[in-house]
Amino acid sequence: MKRSNPEMQGSVRLNEIPIECGSKTPQSRSISGIRNFLAGGVGGAFAITLGHPLDTIKVRLQTAPMTKPGEQPLFKGTLDCVLKTLRNEGIVGLFKGLLTPVALTTPLCALQFWAVTMGRRLQMADPYGIPT
Repeated sequence: MKRSNPEMQGSVRLNEIPIECGSKTPQSRSISGIRNFLAGGVGGAFAITLGHPLDTIKVRLQTAPMTKPGEQPLFKGTLDCVLKTLRNEGIVGLFKGLLTPVALTTPLCALQFWAVTMGRRLQMADPYGIPT
């Protein structure tokens, strides 16, 4: 029993549920556990990699030695810390110690992304439908 509605021309029907997609071709929905696991892992690794330079600068500022009265501090501020790190160690200096956070966070994010997707799928009456 197919219904035709001229107002729904930019929509796709998936199990008789209209999905607005801006296209007249059907959109595929992935519910593969492996695909979601990998997507979570890659996303977690990128998130840690992008944020790590800021964390490195924060830690360097926090662990800078205390100055005695009349002495110059090691860093004048955040920008000074970044510039000195780049000048002395290059771009690699901003990413020192990256391996451990990536190694620990990637499986955690992958598992979390997979669990949320599978949990959502288990709660739905139709696993291929739209979550409500």
